[in-house]
Amino acid sequence: MDSVVLFYNNKFSFSLLTMACLQCTSVIDENEQYYATDDMGPEIISVIERYLGHLVDGNEVMCSQCFGIIMQERRAHSIPEGAERQYIAETIAPREIPEGGLICFACWVHTRRTIQQQGIIAAPAVMNMNACVWCRRSLAQTRSHSIPEGPERTIITQTIYPREIPPGGLVCYACWVAARRNVEHATRVEDNRQGPSNLHQDSMCAWCRMSLHRRRTHVASGPVRDEVAARIYPNELPEHALLCSNCWTRAHENIEMEQEVVQFDIQPPSASITLDGFTHTTQTSTHCFVPACNNVERNRVPEYLRRIILKSEKIFVTENARVCNEHKCLYNWEFLDQHQFSNTFTKNEIESMLKLSIQDNEINQLDFNNMSSIDEGLFKFWTGITKDNFINILNVISPALTCKNQKIALGIYLVKARTGDSHERIASLFHLTKSSITRLLRVAKEALLRYKSNQFSKVPLIP
Repeated sequence: MDSVVLFYNNKFSFSLLTMACLQCTSVIDENEQYYATDDMGPEIISVIERYLGHLVDGNEVMCSQCFGIIMQERRAHSIPEGAERQYIAETIAPREIPEGGLICFACWVHTRRTIQQQGIIAAPAVMNMNACVWCRRSLAQTRSHSIPEGPERTIITQTIYPREIPPGGLVCYACWVAARRNVEHATRVEDNRQGPSNLHQDSMCAWCRMSLHRRRTHVASGPVRDEVAARIYPNELPEHALLCSNCWTRAHENIEMEQEVVQFDIQPPSASITLDGFTHTTQTSTHCFVPACNNVERNRVPEYLRRIILKSEKIFVTENARVCNEHKCLYNWEFLDQHQFSNTFTKNEIESMLKLSIQDNEINQLDFNNMSSIDEGLFKFWTGITKDNFINILNVISPALTCKNQKIALGIYLVKARTGDSHERIASLFHLTKSSITRLLRVAKEALLRYKSNQFSKVPLIP
């Protein structure tokens, strides 16, 4: 690099005072050229600080030799004909730009920024046709690409502004791929901004009113449309209503269940009988069997729950009935007396009710010594906790349980706390005497009081 032209506010100056160079600490003669940091711009100051590794004060100087070495190690830029060269010549006057003179990259950026701020239109720089228009890297040993008219050319023009694409200009393949990706990204952003309103006239599901953005949708038509219209009544169903996948599946299931009920109804009527002491729920699977329940869950009613309701409330829950999550976890079903159910039974319903009552062994045989024989749902129904929690509590309080049947004692206590039933009912449930139930409840309560901690917060203490 032959020479470097530096021009920040006439950075070179002369002083009659003797000072030391900031870099080499050599004494600068009064007739020797030096560079004062007070006259340097922020770009030059940052270059010197990065080279020296420390901050530079505003009243320091540097000899021309050290300053030239620092600038030569930085990225240099040629000075082509145009507004930039004119601005540099005016700034360093009365000095002249030598032939082949270079400028550091920081000064070049400062020049371009000043020209843009002053509204000076820079003349197109003379570019090397063997260099990439975008990144300016050599195309001698890399794959190049032309710049045809289109969105990619627009992206490149915007990126290199205020430079211009010269006639026949080329870009390297990496910059061409980057331009293509920028075009695709801009297209996706525009589609996402306008997509929901163009793709769907209704942005929400007609049934559940959830957003359909980025979700699979179905058009409500045919029987499905009739089913949805009946479900959202008195609201009206739009002409081109859309459904989410979950609601569309639910509507199809409801239609199939209704068809099964219709087929059942058109069968020849069988003999029926009226039972004064028993009633039964309706033969439907479209909603929870509890009257006036609006919950959407439709779970099959477990057999143990059907037997409990039959035994306690004399209400037979049909095999085709469904129950929601809220009512599935209940223990007390006395509120069903407030509703009226049919007491007319068909032959099939009576047979099903008899089979259900005969298979009553699970309720009357809660064998806590053989917990694997108890259904997980039935276990939680009676105790209010899972089998794993039961074992954890038992392992903690077992040293304080002064009885042989520790599992039975803890199980009876949990059933008593869960149900609030009398000692007589619990005695009949476990086939024990009332005095045995009282003794086992006392032992379990004393053990829980002794080891009471946060892990037993879900276990209520009975009086």
